[in-house]
Amino acid sequence: MELKTSKSYQEAVLKQYKNEQGGEMSFYLAQPTPSQIREACLSLLEKRKSKHDQRILHRFFQFENEENRFNEIQKFDGDKFKPVVNFLKGGVKKTHVKNIELISWLIDFKPRPYQEYIRPEASIVEEDAIASDNIDEPSGVRLINLRQFLRKRDKLVNEQNKLEANEPRRRRITISISVAFGILMFL
Repeated sequence: MELKTSKSYQEAVLKQYKNEQGGEMSFYLAQPTPSQIREACLSLLEKRKSKHDQRILHRFFQFENEENRFNEIQKFDGDKFKPVVNFLKGGVKKTHVKNIELISWLIDFKPRPYQEYIRPEASIVEEDAIASDNIDEPSGVRLINLRQFLRKRDKLVNEQNKLEANEPRRRRITISISVAFGILMFL
């Protein structure tokens, strides 16, 4: 199980973008420009409305009026989309997390945003597959429910700690018996 970092999040988002060439928004994202990014945002504005998505949009666009988001996106400075375009085209290797989160929203990357991606309660998907909590032998897809894994690990650690806690007591008893036997031998 690899450690989830901002770098791994960025790589996972970019990998999905490259694999799907923008997915549902491929018309706008296959050869992105600032105006196409804006159009994709306007197109998805009413489709993807989870609380996490709202935070992603607010962080990127910094809305002054939540009720007038459509107009604010239309008037948004196109130059602010350039870092997103440059990252998608491979012109830069790193970009600000707010840009990565906007891209994750545009391509419907899940889990998003970054805070959700790194949550330990989330299921970890190996080999880029989405399935139920089992092993599918033919395709080699394996999902690990991290919560169950952590419970089992904690249980084993607690058992080990109990054994180690009893260990000093056993040593004290052994030492006490040894001392008593030594005193008896001396008398």
